[in-house]
Amino acid sequence: MIKPKLLLAAFLLLVAHVAWGQVTFQKLITSNQFNEGKCVQQTNDSGYIIAGVTADAGHNPYYAYLVKMDYLGNVTWAKYYKNTNSRTASSVQQTYDNGYIIAGLEETSAYDRFVFVMKTDNGGGLVWTKTLPQANKYNAYCVRQTSDSGYIVTGTARDNSYYNKMLLIKLDKTGKTTWSKMLGNIHGNQAFCVRQTTDGGYILCGGSDNLSNPYPDIALLKTDASGTIEWVKRYSRQYNDLGRSVRQTSDGGYIIAAYTDNLYTGLPPSALLIKTNSKGDTLWTRNFTSSGAKDMQDVEQTTDGGYIFAGTTVVGSTARSAAFLIKTDSYGDTLWTKSYWGGYQNSGYSVRQTKDGGYIMSAVAGDSIIANQRSNLFVVKTDANGNSGCIQENIPTNVSTFICDTVNQLNYTSPADSLITAQTDITSGDSAFDICLSVSIPEPSVQNTLLLYPNPAQNELIIGNGQMKIKSIEIYNVLGEAVLKSEIVNPKSEMIMDVSMLSKGLYFLRAAGKDGLWTGRFVKE
Repeated sequence: MIKPKLLLAAFLLLVAHVAWGQVTFQKLITSNQFNEGKCVQQTNDSGYIIAGVTADAGHNPYYAYLVKMDYLGNVTWAKYYKNTNSRTASSVQQTYDNGYIIAGLEETSAYDRFVFVMKTDNGGGLVWTKTLPQANKYNAYCVRQTSDSGYIVTGTARDNSYYNKMLLIKLDKTGKTTWSKMLGNIHGNQAFCVRQTTDGGYILCGGSDNLSNPYPDIALLKTDASGTIEWVKRYSRQYNDLGRSVRQTSDGGYIIAAYTDNLYTGLPPSALLIKTNSKGDTLWTRNFTSSGAKDMQDVEQTTDGGYIFAGTTVVGSTARSAAFLIKTDSYGDTLWTKSYWGGYQNSGYSVRQTKDGGYIMSAVAGDSIIANQRSNLFVVKTDANGNSGCIQENIPTNVSTFICDTVNQLNYTSPADSLITAQTDITSGDSAFDICLSVSIPEPSVQNTLLLYPNPAQNELIIGNGQMKIKSIEIYNVLGEAVLKSEIVNPKSEMIMDVSMLSKGLYFLRAAGKDGLWTGRFVKE
């Protein structure tokens, strides 16, 4: 018969094993007939926030959609944001007050289009909603909070010449328009991504047409803090190319993720990376191709100086598509490539590196393994090597360089409209279906458990067992994050720690002495 003390020790070891681990999973959100996850970010509590679109059968109207997950991928809450028009949320970011800022498209039944921007609190409750008053002219693809606690929004606008322009709108923290501009050249322009730069200005990427080439080139546009153009670069290959995502890199330059349909070449569409210096001059390029088409959607610089990017790939000559991640080194050379399957048709939209060194990707899975569902929000959490635990493949990928002509654009600026307050209704729902979930961790060397009392604790926790002298103490939350550390100058067999500043919940404690490592757990009330 197993003794109770042995059972307790085994349980403590198992819990410690989970607490210090790296979580991987694949999840499907399966509530409605149509769900897509356009943008994902890890939140301050180590969970995730995802923005996208959802709809019932018939897909009309469709609603902006916000889903909050915990670190295991369980849905904490999900909200649908409605009014009389349809809405798509394309971008989300957690704000300094732990709420969320969302931007996207609002569309009427007559297909008139507006920009909409929405601020929520930490639980998804509405703070304010703003739209542009003019219809059939605007679309928002990206929003970010700025250093002054306001917001910058980018997208596409149409001026009186009927050519599209890059749209850039600066809002204060209450959503009031500070300034708004249409930027680009005298022909068609689109902006899909904006980031504030270290000098307080903004970098935008997208596409730009010109008279000699009826198809867009990749465009990169830099402004100062007031939206005045400093420089514009067009990377021309005479194909149909679009810049999807841009980040300022640690060296002050920029990395651009782009898509090309390789027009006139007879090759399938492919994914492009362009690395520039701080002035937009090309340093190196990479073209990622395979037997099937590739579509690049998002890029981020990783903590090792390399890059992670997400998109969609078509597998061979079949019509089946997969969401993919590609990891490169700092020179754009491939370290690994992975594809992920939540259904027959899959598309990857957004990727972020997570606190544990892994990656989180939001996607859509069509014709799903869940019966009677047309498409589902598909979420993939991987480890540092792209492993998610199930339904994934290594993608054979060819990498080559390409030459593009860098052209200084004709700068064009005109005023745009200001946002006005709009109505929004909220409903709740949804849960996640597990495709797979795993936790993998290097097991700590544990020799024994500590005596911790009172347990639960409120203000003070007494630690010890009378057998060892404690030299250091570390306390971890259930996510494996160190929340309290203490080095003891004069080692003692019993210690009193102030835990009054800890939030309520379960914690794990490691105490080190010259005789080894000891562990325990306690509840903070």
